[in-house]
Amino acid sequence: VDESSFSLYPNPTEDAFTVKSNAQIQLVQVLDVSGRVVRTQAFGSAKQGTIDVSDLQSGTYFAVIETSEGTQVVKPVVIQ
Repeated sequence: VDESSFSLYPNPTEDAFTVKSNAQIQLVQVLDVSGRVVRTQAFGSAKQGTIDVSDLQSGTYFAVIETSEGTQVVKPVVIQ
């Protein structure tokens, strides 16, 4: 998977971030540093979507982006 075809912004963020891809995004999960899923959002094969993280504590998280082809990309995201 070409990770450069995925972007996540703004990063760091305070309340939400957008995921954008050349591929169709099926699902985005946000994991904390211990690997616990703290947010799951389905996108229904859109190529862009926004995830609200305003209720999460400050820290480093990981966005696991799953495409409709079943590939996964992990991107770090910092919430301030």
